[in-house]
Amino acid sequence: MSAEAPHSRGNGWEEVLTKEQEAVVHADAGEALSVIAGAGSGKTRVIVARARRLIDQGIYPVLLLSFSRAAADELRHRLGKSVKERKALPGESKFEVLTFHALGLRILRSCTTKVLSHKTGRSNGFSIFSFTEQRNIAQEVLRELGKEGSPASILKSILSSRIHPRSKTSAEVQGASHLYEKKLIESNAFDIEQLVLAAELILECESSVRTQWQNRFKGILVDEFQDVSQSNFNLLLQLCGATTSVTVVGDDDQSIYSFRGSVPEVFKLFEKEFRGPKNRLQLVENFRSQHHIVEAASVVISDAPNRLAKALKTSNPPGAKVKIVSCINADHEGQYLAQQIKHLHANMSIPYSQIAVLSRTRARSLEIRSRLEDVAIPTTMMPRKGRGMSFWSVLQDSGASEPSRVPTASSAALAMVRLICNESDTSSFALLAKVFEVPDDLVQSLIGEGGCTLSAAIRMKNTVAKENRKQLFQLLFAVDKLKHNLTRSAGSVSLRQFLYQVLSLLPLDDQYSGSSEKVLAAAQEADSIAGEDSGSVSLGAEQGSHNAEDDMALLLKGSKRPSNHQAARGSNGKDPRRREVDRLRRALDIFVQLEADNEISAASVPKESVLCTTIHQSKGLEWRVVLLPGMNEGTLPLRNHYSESRENIDEERRLCYVAFTRAREKLLISYIVQDMNMSQFQSCFLQKLPHSCSEREALGDMQSVIPRPSRGPSKPPQKRPKKKLQTRG
Repeated sequence: MSAEAPHSRGNGWEEVLTKEQEAVVHADAGEALSVIAGAGSGKTRVIVARARRLIDQGIYPVLLLSFSRAAADELRHRLGKSVKERKALPGESKFEVLTFHALGLRILRSCTTKVLSHKTGRSNGFSIFSFTEQRNIAQEVLRELGKEGSPASILKSILSSRIHPRSKTSAEVQGASHLYEKKLIESNAFDIEQLVLAAELILECESSVRTQWQNRFKGILVDEFQDVSQSNFNLLLQLCGATTSVTVVGDDDQSIYSFRGSVPEVFKLFEKEFRGPKNRLQLVENFRSQHHIVEAASVVISDAPNRLAKALKTSNPPGAKVKIVSCINADHEGQYLAQQIKHLHANMSIPYSQIAVLSRTRARSLEIRSRLEDVAIPTTMMPRKGRGMSFWSVLQDSGASEPSRVPTASSAALAMVRLICNESDTSSFALLAKVFEVPDDLVQSLIGEGGCTLSAAIRMKNTVAKENRKQLFQLLFAVDKLKHNLTRSAGSVSLRQFLYQVLSLLPLDDQYSGSSEKVLAAAQEADSIAGEDSGSVSLGAEQGSHNAEDDMALLLKGSKRPSNHQAARGSNGKDPRRREVDRLRRALDIFVQLEADNEISAASVPKESVLCTTIHQSKGLEWRVVLLPGMNEGTLPLRNHYSESRENIDEERRLCYVAFTRAREKLLISYIVQDMNMSQFQSCFLQKLPHSCSEREALGDMQSVIPRPSRGPSKPPQKRPKKKLQTRG
């Protein structure tokens, strides 16, 4: 936690506010308010207090928008604790906290199939594809176009062209993008990034939907506003009515996500596009870092052009100066990092969990982690996607750069749940066809019938050649049995229980049992987050007179299973199966968003280990000690043929600023002077750091450096094949 020590006023929730924080909280609700909140300035506290004041003034419901689920959870917890619920209209809520993806999804789910079909080509029961399914579709796109290359690479090009529509794209990428979108529509699915784009489109074009959502919230507050993309901004613009109170909070100096469409100029865009009176306030007092760290960070960011004028300050003591160390080479730097971490832990009693090593790239983090583990320092790295052991990170092929040709138990189970929720999901049906060994020629014939969908398979099941029926009917039987179980669940099914039933019906070998156990364990998190009851109801055993053999015989004859389906309807006529499908779909919706969340929370970092992570992933976190190795030209700032533009160098500077401001007590910087017998130079960002806040040291000589042992026989470099489709930087 930050060592914030604001003025005490002894007045409930206001006791934690400083004077500049009070100015933000008490600003006129009728003005479009932008708040430039410097690093460590108590931004979250101010957002919560501002939301609380709006609610106390009768301006509610209030919507708080964030970018990561971890940040949304923190806001929800703190505001919920602050707000004392009072009597209101039945079912009325004072506030909601959503990510932009969750907001887009909620808007789309609220639309009728008619509206969705007209504007997006989807129906209301659409699926959301995770990164794995996106790669699978990209692989299909490459195959149909007759192109070679990496599915992940072409997917990156497709998504980049969507984020930067005005950038020049090749005819090949345009063709791939068109086919990719076509396949999503055929599967009645969106990918995660389309949720905001599609919601924005519907609000812009459908006045009735726009009015409905503008009337839903009287106040809107946006956290980390510097991270919004053009589509995020447009969605916010459409959501705000003439009387909506709008507050945006962020720091243009921490705008580091240009690859997903954010620009630091968004604050100026806000003041230009939003109607009515406007106000801009600043939070510039840093409560997190010692004075020398704040001074160093301010020097680094001061050379950034076009930034909003501000001067970060702190009342914290000077503390230790920022230490800048030159090391001979990478082996020497690794020795230095290990030595410092051991000293900090053993001699200064700093827990490993309060030490972080931040790198510009993930590859560099992996290398450093390996070096530290060689000398028995406990370390951890967070997954590339998601939060720790979340459901969706388990479902990804660990470390795989391309989709697996053989479906795993986890991917097959996920596909089955998706298919139950969305019978038009061609991608999931095709994957399950592989699991059940349905002949490829039959699958292709189903595709020719208007899509490899469940409905097409059911329609054609009695026209299939007898020698090919068994596998297809086994798949249809499994789907039918799962649907029947949903009907009988009486509203108590949990995702974990349903996955257990799915796995029991999949024809997978024992070698997949470990994967199955991981899925079932991860589903505990699924039920917790989705608010589902993972209690005592088991779907593994049916009650009643039906058995598998009888059901299979009925299916083969094309008959319908006798059921009490109609009798199970309540007095309101609701289909219990549809109700349970909706519950499963809500769980799936949540976890796709978890996968898209590329930030980490302090709670997700294992205790008693040093975190090795990237600067991007460190945003929003802080440690007592931060080590920042590799501060060389070409590394930070990263320089290659994609990143030589002025805009990219400016963003590298902001990355450096973010890294500096993660440290509370100590900031240790290092760089190397030689690599592969070539001279290296310190980062340009270090050149202007004054002696008043920093100290420098050159370590060692060549004789003192012991080369790191090789982990295996060296291999001659292999020439990488040329790719037909190139990614954009």
